[in-house]
Amino acid sequence: MSIGNILSNVRNKPSRHANVLLALLPIPPKMTGAASKDRKQRETNHEILRDLMEEIFEPLASANEHGVKITCGDGNVRLCFPRLAAWIADHMENVTLHGIVQNRCPACEEDVERLGEVVELPAKARDYSEYRRMYYRYIEGDEDAGEELRDLGVKLAPGIFWELSHVVQVDLYKPDILHVIYLGIFQTHLMKWVVGFLKKHKRLDSFDKIWMLLPPYPGFSPPNKEYSRVSQWQGKEMRNLVKVLVPSLAAALRRPNNAERIPFVTALRCVRSIVDFTLMAQYRSHSDETLQYMSDFLDDFHKYKDIFLEFRKDKATARRVREVRKRMAASHTVAQNRLRAEGASTAQRRRAGDDQRRELQDAIEAIYDDELDFNFVKIHLLSHFKDHVHRFGSIGMYSTESGESSHKQMIKEGYRRSNKNDATFQILRAYARIDNFRMHDMNAQCDPGRIHSDVEHPPEELRELGSRVAPSKNSRSSLQFVSRGALGSLPELLVDYYRRSGQRNITAEMANGFHVEEYRLLKVPIRCFQDPTEVTWHLLRCTGQRLWRTSGKARNDWVWVDTGNEELYGALRGCFPARLCAIFKVRNTVNNRVDRLVLVDRLFAESSGKPQDASGLVTVIMTGSVASTMVVSIKRILGMAHLVPESAAQDNKRWYVNNRIDLETFNRVYY
Repeated sequence: MSIGNILSNVRNKPSRHANVLLALLPIPPKMTGAASKDRKQRETNHEILRDLMEEIFEPLASANEHGVKITCGDGNVRLCFPRLAAWIADHMENVTLHGIVQNRCPACEEDVERLGEVVELPAKARDYSEYRRMYYRYIEGDEDAGEELRDLGVKLAPGIFWELSHVVQVDLYKPDILHVIYLGIFQTHLMKWVVGFLKKHKRLDSFDKIWMLLPPYPGFSPPNKEYSRVSQWQGKEMRNLVKVLVPSLAAALRRPNNAERIPFVTALRCVRSIVDFTLMAQYRSHSDETLQYMSDFLDDFHKYKDIFLEFRKDKATARRVREVRKRMAASHTVAQNRLRAEGASTAQRRRAGDDQRRELQDAIEAIYDDELDFNFVKIHLLSHFKDHVHRFGSIGMYSTESGESSHKQMIKEGYRRSNKNDATFQILRAYARIDNFRMHDMNAQCDPGRIHSDVEHPPEELRELGSRVAPSKNSRSSLQFVSRGALGSLPELLVDYYRRSGQRNITAEMANGFHVEEYRLLKVPIRCFQDPTEVTWHLLRCTGQRLWRTSGKARNDWVWVDTGNEELYGALRGCFPARLCAIFKVRNTVNNRVDRLVLVDRLFAESSGKPQDASGLVTVIMTGSVASTMVVSIKRILGMAHLVPESAAQDNKRWYVNNRIDLETFNRVYY
């Protein structure tokens, strides 16, 4: 349990202990498989759960009516009337708590046959108070009331929340990104459709190869095995998948032939729209414009999702399709033999073959339209996100992710500490003890003056160099130490940098004598999107030709370089991606100053930075010319960039700029 006046960015952090453990609910026994016994078991489980909830809510019911005196943070005592405002849970828990059947919406009375359609006029909101009255009429002998409850997907049993006063039960349900989108849409459905689509067009191998080449990024760990070999997915893995799905799929579907072009574009637009909807749903604050974006993305997803309809088929549908293929193939063979016997030309037989293929495709699509649909509840729950933001605020305020993380600290750690014998009391005691100690430490360390303070310095003043590369004993600590090998033109590039900076009195001979220190790490602070009080650090690595830890290869990260002119490079808004070649500090003895610089190999945006129509991604290329290498100040480095290669070939020269890797990049690199 938590209280609503705690900031969501505090409540959603398990380390801040904003949630309190109230009770451990018993686990019901497994079903036997016998219909009569299972029905009785479900009724018993529901009665036990309802009795437990009444016991838990009894203090709250009294406080609802008479109020309770609470000492607030400012030391004043106030008479408060707490209300149950939200129940944050996954869909199956909501089904149990609200007393509805599995494939029905807990928020509205949408018909089960229309769950997969675009919602133009929202269905009537559920009225659980009316359901209560109808249920009591049913138990008094009114069969029509019971039939109406069944039609609405309501179970014929008393509700869990019916006895709580001042509770609007329909408002207790809250949309959840973790269970509805990451686990409900992507893991359970969309990725199975995508894999089926890739297998059909023989592109799964390309997708796996691109998947293994994804570069690191703050908050994203590169996968260590191919996508098709991963057997289990958790919420964190699915969240990372959403960040890289669009560019990975775009790379796998590159260069289609004429027959593949339309299906590939449609599939990309469908996946792109649901990914963009997911990212937009994570915004901490919204405007009318962003909410309209959410609606447009959801409409596009419904518009293009039929491209994956055939991958919703079950065994019976697949068997019927095979039978149609076999029957029509036999009749088409007979027709072709007859044309050949009649002396038809090759062109005539080819036209007849094209007509036969279209006839077969139409017959298969008719089967899919007749037997397949998208009527599952998770796809319908997406339609409630916009209305929820209008009424209650951002979706992230009611995330179940914090509850999942707290479950580990509250339950699992306590169980591990117990002797495994009647562990319930031991779990509660261990949690209460640990929680009290941690709350005491947080109060002792709290500085009230810093709770709402902004960052004291602008980000460009917080950049730091780290992990200095120590030269060997016999080497000169000069520019030559950095400019060996492929960096032989560094003195000229450094002179060019000083000329662009207005220091035209420095020559290459002078630069060669400058004292230089090389580094492997550049720390760049990034203000969190829509929360300027928080700063995350991008740790940019540049090992040159040295191996990075145990990876067996060098690591030279992609970075964003700011030109200072937002009119350049289209959707990139005045920035270009580049690969780090060296990080160094130069002691300029001519002007008596220290310059912190980076050497980068820049990439050039194709089509003037205009994103591709299907994927919405900007492509960049590497020219390999000397003109692409340049020296810039570390103040020009905005952070790490995430680029996905177009192909797995060693000589790849084209990358997709992944603007879905985080919200800040998504908001900045867009059109």
